[in-house]
Amino acid sequence: DKAEAAESVDASLDDLFSRLRDATSRGAHKKALRISESILSLAPGDPDATRCAVVALSELARHDDAIQCVEDAPADVLGGLTFEWAYSMYRAGRVADALDVLDATEGDADLLEEDRGSASRCAQLRAQLLYRDGRFEESARMYEKMFEEHPAEMAKVPNVAVNLAASLVAAGRASELLATLKKFVVSPKASFELAFNVACACVSNGNLRDADEYLALARARGETTLADEELSPQEIEDELLPVTVQRAYAAHLGGDVDAATEGYRAAIATKSASDAATVAVAVNNLLTIVGPRGVGGAEAIKKMEKLSDDAGTLRADVARHANEEQRSAFLANRAIALLHSNHLDRCRESLSALKREEEEGRSLHHDAARVALIDAALCMRNRRPADADAALARFVDGRGATDAG
Repeated sequence: DKAEAAESVDASLDDLFSRLRDATSRGAHKKALRISESILSLAPGDPDATRCAVVALSELARHDDAIQCVEDAPADVLGGLTFEWAYSMYRAGRVADALDVLDATEGDADLLEEDRGSASRCAQLRAQLLYRDGRFEESARMYEKMFEEHPAEMAKVPNVAVNLAASLVAAGRASELLATLKKFVVSPKASFELAFNVACACVSNGNLRDADEYLALARARGETTLADEELSPQEIEDELLPVTVQRAYAAHLGGDVDAATEGYRAAIATKSASDAATVAVAVNNLLTIVGPRGVGGAEAIKKMEKLSDDAGTLRADVARHANEEQRSAFLANRAIALLHSNHLDRCRESLSALKREEEEGRSLHHDAARVALIDAALCMRNRRPADADAALARFVDGRGATDAG
């Protein structure tokens, strides 16, 4: 009868939830997903099973499925999945949509009072999304506010200090970083990630000696930490790729071309599949040293060509983790590389992508000069000197109008 059927379902659910707790505690995400789906078939819309399913899908890098799982949840369950929904969108590369989700619940009094942990996670995610959206100053202010209002809580989450440092550097406030860390009682040597970001601040300030010390610390501590996590030597090199490239860049700025070249080549040789943007920086910077006809120049040109798709648009895995200046540099140097290798049609595609960045206001003023010079060079290669003159004239006229304003 109905009572017996209900008892049977309850018994099944008790068993399934027990198995789900075991699977999630062991990080068995595929199993957790299967069990969550079984629970939802018996108890549609169950909030705990839905959350576990979403988390499992995210851990399995099935971010679009995680988003769909949240959006299919009943309205009364959806409200409790704000963080999971926004986080899945973030991992899927939908930064603007993720911000919209968080903005819709910002200042929700019930959320703040009933679930301080969820509110804190949402605040940290929002600050990181602002950073990814290029709104570095807003991101930095948000991290500072979190430290000011909840210092003890933030001290327990090491990545918050790391992200605060990154946002300050990106916001042009590198000179404030050490004082800010001191204010919040955070050691700049607390982790290899934080030491790396402090080194980036030192580079921005022109303090190359301290930068080298912090980069050496970041590498030494990083190697130890990652080895303790049982990563292979190759995986450790991949994780420390930003350190390798930043040390090469610091050497580059300091005039040690040999060390810079060696560092960039070492970074490129890792063939990292997880950090395409950093590899792109290494390729880009190496090309500025050796030139298209120097030792390794031809190989660097080939790698520059592969940074974009056939339409000249930067690959998503490169664009997602590069800032505006880096994106423009990649597109410009790819266009130059294609020009040198006589792939004029593809050069024109890269130039068009660079112009789109300029038109959409995502490029800096000096990029306009670079665009004009590449445009003129391409016209000359196509034996159109009048068009080359016109391209340069447009830049001069545009600069005059800007300066006058």
